[in-house]
Amino acid sequence: FKPEELLAQPSDDRLWAQDLPPVDEWSVQTAGKALDSLIGKLLKSRGKDIAENQSFSLVFALLQGWPRLDEETKPRIADLLADAARRLIAEVTNLKKTSSSTKQKDQ
Repeated sequence: FKPEELLAQPSDDRLWAQDLPPVDEWSVQTAGKALDSLIGKLLKSRGKDIAENQSFSLVFALLQGWPRLDEETKPRIADLLADAARRLIAEVTNLKKTSSSTKQKDQ
């Protein structure tokens, strides 16, 4: 994908980066507060909030600005993404187990 394609709204309901925050202009403290807020949302939602427009746009903007980010911020973003992925994988695994045990009972 070209960057302009990623910023264009898709015709279906897929996520897209919209209203990107100006992370290049943020101080380390502002970026830290934004990450703290996002981490709180991800903990409450078991990682699902990463697929909400505001969260997705924040992460997209941070990744786009990666070369210019402070060295303290980069590991936090990596940890945040890894943690959200682990939580979602665990939930999908549980759903699959529940689904397969329900199917076995029905047979």
